[in-house]
Amino acid sequence: AGDGAIELVGTDLDIHATVSIASDNSSDERKAWRSFSCAVQAAALRAIAAEVDGDGTMLLALDAEGSGPGLTVSAGRARWTLGTLPLEDFPGFPPFSPDGAFEIPAAQLLDAH
Repeated sequence: AGDGAIELVGTDLDIHATVSIASDNSSDERKAWRSFSCAVQAAALRAIAAEVDGDGTMLLALDAEGSGPGLTVSAGRARWTLGTLPLEDFPGFPPFSPDGAFEIPAAQLLDAH
């Protein structure tokens, strides 16, 4: 997303969520890393994160070599490779503006089906 941040976007094409996470890219090695975007299966990435120690870190690296693009996730000595799809294959979402927010009772929303 930018210097010092990673932006994760999740969707099931009905619900959309975006979260920014602080990232340490202060070392010279990390400054040389290039940014990338791709789509991966959220459940698989979450399952990997659940296996990593709470204080551990994960390295996500896009690998366009070999049999096809994949996202290599490393944590300590463990490594996983997830299949990827181009981000452009998924529809974009308009930015959310809090000025357009509203409150609605949950019961009323349930009755609207």
